[in-house]
Amino acid sequence: MSPLSARALSRLRPPARRIAQGAYAALSRQRLQRRVVLFESFGGSAMTGNPYALYAGMRSDARFADHSFVWAVQAPLQHQVAEQVRDDDAVRVVKYRSPAYFRALATVPTLINNVTFPALFRKRPDQFYLNTWHGTPLKRMGIDARDGANIQNTVANFRAADVLLSTSGYMTQVMYEGAYGLSGAGGQIQELGYPRIDMQFDRVGQQQTRAALAAAGFSVSGRRVILYAPTWRATSAAGIRLELRDVAQVIKQSQAALDPTRAVVLLRLHDSVATHAKEVPELASCLVAAEVRTNALLGITDTLVTDYSSIFFDYLATGSQIVFYTPDAPAYGAVRGLYLGPTELPGPSTSSRAELTRWLSDPPQRGFVPADQARARYCPREDGAATARVLDLIVQRNRFSLH
Repeated sequence: MSPLSARALSRLRPPARRIAQGAYAALSRQRLQRRVVLFESFGGSAMTGNPYALYAGMRSDARFADHSFVWAVQAPLQHQVAEQVRDDDAVRVVKYRSPAYFRALATVPTLINNVTFPALFRKRPDQFYLNTWHGTPLKRMGIDARDGANIQNTVANFRAADVLLSTSGYMTQVMYEGAYGLSGAGGQIQELGYPRIDMQFDRVGQQQTRAALAAAGFSVSGRRVILYAPTWRATSAAGIRLELRDVAQVIKQSQAALDPTRAVVLLRLHDSVATHAKEVPELASCLVAAEVRTNALLGITDTLVTDYSSIFFDYLATGSQIVFYTPDAPAYGAVRGLYLGPTELPGPSTSSRAELTRWLSDPPQRGFVPADQARARYCPREDGAATARVLDLIVQRNRFSLH
């Protein structure tokens, strides 16, 4: 079966489109498997986020002890799967968009995704589909976006899902009901919090994260941890090099402004550019590898520095300090569009690198939304128990998987 996106499927000549759709329909007539869960994260490019947190939760929940699990991963990841999955006899890994993948998609009773399944996907009446999505929106999305993105398949997935996971009323109203037009979805949207954020409350996990960082050469014990996690904009190699140069300058000036015996600056970048960053000597001493999960890293962070990344919504649950460094705010806002202005953010915002470095030691105390008000609006359910709530909901709502 061809690996088709929504746009690619729409471009097929009608006969070819009918053949692809017919092939998937034939798979959907096969008997549904028993007690199996399919996980997919970021189109098979990672084993992370809410799907991974739910997988880990199921592996320690007696209600899923007799289940098996399928992870859909892209080819490069097949040989680098997380140790927890590689050693789990209950897990089968399938290549994303392969015949085995589409067969699983058509016959597994419980489906969990944090983006969207391909355009060929049609949920069966006897399947249960949980879409967790992957973040509370700061950047404009769906019909609100200014880049003309094709949202047809996203809307189709959202409408097909039995449950859409939400972090808050803000996310429900702005993203699901607003940007994707799902007003009146009723019980389909569940504001239960994000399972991946639970690890920020895990004391044992925090100790393990510190140990993992120490093993990687980062001395964080007894020191204040400052994490710089910027959004990525560039797509070309030349643009990536320019942005990495700016990142290196932020890191250099931040380190120079702090006492190295009392504070350490770490860097978390998007996976798509982290490989390029490894080639920049100035970043080698602070770049944290993807093996340390982002929410685990947030759990031991004392100050988060970011710009337009929705990572700050997750970090809000810690109640710790956030500083926004937005040197290109007018241009970025005009092109990409943001739902929140500078004074609506839960931390001070500056376009000045010099001001940023001063704020790391002496941040302003007003001119932004207080942390407690921001948590009440954006992450009211984040208490370390979101995974348990979502698993309870799956058991209550899913009449197919547990029988």
